[in-house]
Amino acid sequence: MQGISYYHVLYPGYISLPERKAYLLNIDNKEVMIAVHNHIEALKIVDFDNSLLPEESGAFVLKYPLEKVSKNNINVIYEMEPANTTRQYVMEFEKHLPRTFATEFYTQLTIAYEISDINNITKKEEQFFEIAIREFLHSYRHISGDSRVRLYDDAANDRMVLKNSNVAYSEDDKQLPVQERLLKPRELILGLKSFTALKPRESVPNTKEAVKLNGKNLSSFVLEGNLVSDEFRLLAKAHEELDINLNAKFALLESFIVAELAISKALYGVKRKAGVSKKKLDEYETEVSISYMINVELPAFLDHITNQERQTLGEIDRIRKLRNEAMHKGKPVTQEQALLSINACSNLLYLLNNRGLLSLTEL
Repeated sequence: MQGISYYHVLYPGYISLPERKAYLLNIDNKEVMIAVHNHIEALKIVDFDNSLLPEESGAFVLKYPLEKVSKNNINVIYEMEPANTTRQYVMEFEKHLPRTFATEFYTQLTIAYEISDINNITKKEEQFFEIAIREFLHSYRHISGDSRVRLYDDAANDRMVLKNSNVAYSEDDKQLPVQERLLKPRELILGLKSFTALKPRESVPNTKEAVKLNGKNLSSFVLEGNLVSDEFRLLAKAHEELDINLNAKFALLESFIVAELAISKALYGVKRKAGVSKKKLDEYETEVSISYMINVELPAFLDHITNQERQTLGEIDRIRKLRNEAMHKGKPVTQEQALLSINACSNLLYLLNNRGLLSLTEL
């Protein structure tokens, strides 16, 4: 039975489009209707002292009920550009730890597209919602320049609520063009489809063994007066791109930048010690490619190079080729390739450090 699949999604952020105005997109030869249903200013409460207490009935009560905000508070009202929107932030000091209240914006979107059989929806049809919202957000960000509204794949760590309703076509509906069918007003009974309860990349407790080991290692690190080097700071950002933002391409590109910086710095130091003037090095710096540094210069300066070191340099050269393909040919980067790049660059840093060519810390 042919019909329409409707989705209502509470999407994080304020999509600056008129409410109740529909937009028709053609995606992969499929018509899609998307509209901003309304904008919502939600209240976010962070209560450090409170907790949920279960009742026998299955309900929950708050340990400390929220009736009103105590007069012992800091109340901040501020304006946000460009529309001078008023936002409010309140911090209450009634208990041992503070309780905060802040408003944040959501946009409720309505998305509709045809399905071949509402009683037998295919996986492809069900997942088409994600393709539609991706393309809509790309189009919106392109015409508005509003990069603060996150793309669908980048909003994985935000709370999102999704409702769904599938409506069968009447005989009258079937006589209408597809665009009119999508735009036709309908009474919908929406059911909960999914929601983000736990952020998939949320910071959560580690094992007791890991906590103990981290404490021991950090104590040793700071007692030596160390600070993390620029190379490892950048490598941590690359890992964040992979683990938090799920952006394998950026993770690979950023990690290879670390390799380029480390190799250039190490070889610069070796050449200066060999008596090459700073002026000469700076003059010819741009004429020496990173490929030449990896495959010729580094092996030449590493006396009695080991098989493990050759393997590391080989991995770095492989990452260089992946980087070139991603940048110049637009080839996609997989999660596995990005992780390989991060690990290879980490191994390179330790290789250069063990050889006395690069410091891993800043004193």
